[in-house]
Amino acid sequence: AVLSDLADKNAYFSQALKKAKAIQESKIFKMSFGNKANATMGIFALKNCHEWKDGREFTGDPNRPINITTNIPLKFDEE
Repeated sequence: AVLSDLADKNAYFSQALKKAKAIQESKIFKMSFGNKANATMGIFALKNCHEWKDGREFTGDPNRPINITTNIPLKFDEE
């Protein structure tokens, strides 16, 4: 929290920190998925340091829920 405290107090430092984090995120991604570093380590670092997430998030109007329809073929035993 020390870095974020300094960024809150100093606009120049805040910009420098944002730029450094963007560079770090880019390098972690490129190294991890370019086979120059362990991909699992890269995923872990991106999730913990750069707010990456697994999965998908669906949001919308709470008064209009998302309707999902599936077609599942039923198989009946023929007698």
